[in-house]
Amino acid sequence: MLAQDPELAQIAAENPRMLRKLEQEIQAEARSGRRQSARNTGPSLVAIYVTSIVEASSYRKVAALLRSAISQAAADVQTTAAAFDRLRALQAGADGGNENDGCNSTSVGTPTSSSSSHSRSSSDTQEGAPSLARGHDSSISAQLDQNLSNFVWATLSNTQWQLPDEQLAALMDCVRRQPMPVPLSNTTTLVGLVRYRNTRGEAAVRPYVGEGAAAQVVLNRVLSQLAMVDAQGCSETLLSIATLRLQFPPGSLTALFQQALQDFGGASAQASGTDGKKRLLSISMAFLGLARVYDLSPEECKAALELPAARDLAQEFVEGIQAPRDYNVWADMLAACCVMGFNPPGGSQAVPLLGALLKHLPTMSTSFQFLRASDILLSLGRVYGLPAGREIALELEPYRKNLASMAGGCLKLFDEYLDKPPLESWCAARRQSPAELRQLLVAYASLG
Repeated sequence: MLAQDPELAQIAAENPRMLRKLEQEIQAEARSGRRQSARNTGPSLVAIYVTSIVEASSYRKVAALLRSAISQAAADVQTTAAAFDRLRALQAGADGGNENDGCNSTSVGTPTSSSSSHSRSSSDTQEGAPSLARGHDSSISAQLDQNLSNFVWATLSNTQWQLPDEQLAALMDCVRRQPMPVPLSNTTTLVGLVRYRNTRGEAAVRPYVGEGAAAQVVLNRVLSQLAMVDAQGCSETLLSIATLRLQFPPGSLTALFQQALQDFGGASAQASGTDGKKRLLSISMAFLGLARVYDLSPEECKAALELPAARDLAQEFVEGIQAPRDYNVWADMLAACCVMGFNPPGGSQAVPLLGALLKHLPTMSTSFQFLRASDILLSLGRVYGLPAGREIALELEPYRKNLASMAGGCLKLFDEYLDKPPLESWCAARRQSPAELRQLLVAYASLG
């Protein structure tokens, strides 16, 4: 059972009684088929985990115990709170503040598999540091990394739970110290920070996005592992760069988009049903990610769009879209292409991309969502200009009534969204003020 887990076995070597208590409690619960009640004299499994976490002397031990608690369904609020409190104490104390005893500590036992990855801590390079080849099961370390990143994502994505500043700082410091050689672990962490920023505001994540901070360190890991990142990971990284305003080396945006295109090339373009919908979603995410970073480096993004695979993928999207089923991905793709001015001809008729997408507008507009509808109107305005009185661009004339109806629906809901986090995040990402958005909606509503 627990003794078969290399990480816990190494920790228990220092405290054999802890492992025996955990083993006994798990066996007792397995026999009874339920949690011990308050009438039982023995300590509960949760209590034993809490005690062990409180006594843990490094980030690595806290992470391993928390992972074990999750696997044994003992990671309740009490266990999680104990983990955060211990991380905070380790950060403040000399043991936690020492780089040689961080999440990837090699001071006790065998190091994690990250010691052979692209990213190394100071403890990995010390003379005499234990070698990974000494019987270490790298899959266990990969699982620990993934559990840590999943825990970070779930915690930061929980809109009902706002962490105290010191606990969030300790968690981010643990992320920064744990190299996480699996790309998915790093992109998951970035997505968690993006969600936290979207719900708590920019100030909440500002300490973790500067040079040398957790988000920047995680981004550097992703870029160093780029050949192993899939299309979704590339898209999420681009969106994270845009939302968190992370620094990136020249050429990174093109490299991320190109890696996404290569990943699409390795998958079947003839997917249908559920797989076809997932592929359309992934395609729209890739273009949306590039659109979000477009203002950071327009020339680099334009170079990425010149890749032949980009045009082929856009054409595949146009041919595979179904209305109104694919409203969300269609809206994202249309907005992304408008932002970047990406409008190549495609198909046997050489129809411009935006024209091909707009043909779905009458049917798609029946599936109304405030922020997406606002996104469509804003994006079209950037390409074709805003309506002047009742005058509208020739390309949009066939859709006059649809655009007016969308704008009118948005105006009816505008006050409900005003001063709320979703609209604030939307405006910040698009460099728009609420007043400017209202003005845009009024202009389109006048077409009706």
